[in-house]
Amino acid sequence: MLRTRHRRFILFLGDIGTLWAGLVAVLALRYDSETFGELFLLHTIPFGIVFATYILTLYIAGSYDIRATRTTRDLIKIIAIASMISGFIAVLLFYFI
Repeated sequence: MLRTRHRRFILFLGDIGTLWAGLVAVLALRYDSETFGELFLLHTIPFGIVFATYILTLYIAGSYDIRATRTTRDLIKIIAIASMISGFIAVLLFYFI
């Protein structure tokens, strides 16, 4: 059985992978393959900041605490609150930058 520390790390890697895969998918669907690399590099820094903020918000909210999120209801509540806070921060970041 995996230790709690290993589970947290796997969750962390899964979250990061999912966020970046989502950005790649959206850019690939929206733009043609000729400009994809250039646009991906253009989006790397702003979305990197947003993704870091989202991961930090999830961590502060306790999403990576295996014992605190034993029930699905608690986990959904934590993720919903963290997503709202992160979304608000992302809107402020893109609005002011």
